[in-house]
Amino acid sequence: MKSKVLKELILNRPLHKFSVLLLSFFATTFGLLAPFFQKGFIDVLSPASPTASNPANLSSMGLELNLFQYILGAVFFLFLSQVFFQLANLKGVHEALVAQRKLAKDLYNQVLSLKKNSWKSLSVGEIISFYTTDIPGSTLLLEQTLPQGASVFFPLILSPVALSLFFDIPIWHTALMILFISLINIYLGLKQSRFFYLFKALSSDRVAIVNEWIQNIYFLKVLNLITLFENKIFEIRERETLNRFNMTRNGQVMNSISSSITFLINVIGLIALIFISNKEFSTGDLLAMTWILGVFLVKPFRQLPWLFTFAFDAWSSIQRLNQFYEQTADSHTTTDLNNSNTNNQNLNDKNITVKNNIALSLKNLNFKISFLEILKDLSFDIQEGELIAIVGEVGSGKTSLLYSLIGETNPQYEAYHILNKSFTTLTPDELSESFTLVPQEGFILSATLKENITLDYNSDTYSDEEVLKSLSLAEFHLNSERFPDGLQTRIGERGIDLSGGQKQRLSLARAHFLKAKIVLLDDCLSALDSHTERKITQNLICDAWKSKTRLLVTHRLDILPLVDRVLFMHQGKIIDFDSYEQL
Repeated sequence: MKSKVLKELILNRPLHKFSVLLLSFFATTFGLLAPFFQKGFIDVLSPASPTASNPANLSSMGLELNLFQYILGAVFFLFLSQVFFQLANLKGVHEALVAQRKLAKDLYNQVLSLKKNSWKSLSVGEIISFYTTDIPGSTLLLEQTLPQGASVFFPLILSPVALSLFFDIPIWHTALMILFISLINIYLGLKQSRFFYLFKALSSDRVAIVNEWIQNIYFLKVLNLITLFENKIFEIRERETLNRFNMTRNGQVMNSISSSITFLINVIGLIALIFISNKEFSTGDLLAMTWILGVFLVKPFRQLPWLFTFAFDAWSSIQRLNQFYEQTADSHTTTDLNNSNTNNQNLNDKNITVKNNIALSLKNLNFKISFLEILKDLSFDIQEGELIAIVGEVGSGKTSLLYSLIGETNPQYEAYHILNKSFTTLTPDELSESFTLVPQEGFILSATLKENITLDYNSDTYSDEEVLKSLSLAEFHLNSERFPDGLQTRIGERGIDLSGGQKQRLSLARAHFLKAKIVLLDDCLSALDSHTERKITQNLICDAWKSKTRLLVTHRLDILPLVDRVLFMHQGKIIDFDSYEQL
């Protein structure tokens, strides 16, 4: 898991990434051939030159070129060099886009797979920052580092070889000079990457708190906490501004050094040609060396500090994404790692058969968070069409049981069957068709009333009569709920316009409309008055849903005579499970 993102960036589509290196290699080779022809052109123009009789050393290869051919060769190879460099950059951008699409899809699937307890440590703003900042940041490894790295690496490696072949300058001389300059640029690039990392971290913090501020601004206003949040946002923004200033200053230093270093290289190179090389140099030699050191290597040296900056920046994004995957993986881990049999026990229920009229069959379900036992050895069989009340004191594990039944807590069990199918074999679509959950806090979309019931923004495909029937069974009547536009009335974000009772009744209407076979009701009548509760219990839960399997978490004891059986929980265990009369 630690190298998940890096593996995706490096190992996926390896031939395409190798093509970037190959294109950069050809671009460098063609770029170094250009001064070879330039040298020949100048030497032909300078007959007094010591090498005029053997311009560019081509005579020894049986080639005799005229001035036009020399200049044409130089232009041709320079053109090819630029074309291949651009192709390498274009290919790098394309690979980055492909990787962004794959990483975004993986992140999306990871977010969807998060269990209920995982979301407690994550905010919406943090998830958004992964998409907007870290996925593009991590793919800088392909968009910038790979093509720029190749366009820097090959010139710095091949240039000393070319200088040695053309002018007899020892390779070690040029290599040491390049190494010294590279170390300076590595230091500046590492420093710049730290500024980038802090920039992303502060940006993520700001997006997270701004998102929270916007989502809860109504309640913050009521509680007079807006100033507190705004001060926190301003504080982060001030730190961002200071960091940006330092980042810009360091970047200008990098640019200044990389821009002026080529003049030093030219001087050192010419000194080496005159005092170190044993070759008698010509005017063409001077031009060719000036071209290699003062023109050809300018771009690599200017790119070198930014290469390390982008590489370290990409690495910081890769680390942030990996930390997210590790965090969610840890939050999924709820088993005792010392028990070697626990991790595989969920697989043992595939070959276990249950009676056809059993809706839920559970054997030895356990759920832990770290080493805290939330649910302990729960086992039961529930018949199709039964109404089960789950009761117990606060913290006894009632809600955890419901979420465990739909897999949201990643529980462990010896066997678990839903409508005669093993839980481990069900697809997400099959699971959603089997269950519907009505939570205590109703989930509301910022959409029309009808769209909130159908959970579909294209709600025109559903009949109004069907939606109104579900609303009526949930005691939600438009003529008394102050919904002036009927089913097309828009509800404020997160149901801010609705009372707690209205949210619960809308959630119940939605559950009826969706027609799942098993209905899980998590204390979803708690915000209703006793009269409305009795009507919903009788008309919806006991009558309209009489053919469905229903599990109702409740603290209202007056409903117990109406249920088929009562499941009594205490400290994560089932104390008793029998009819109300027997209990």
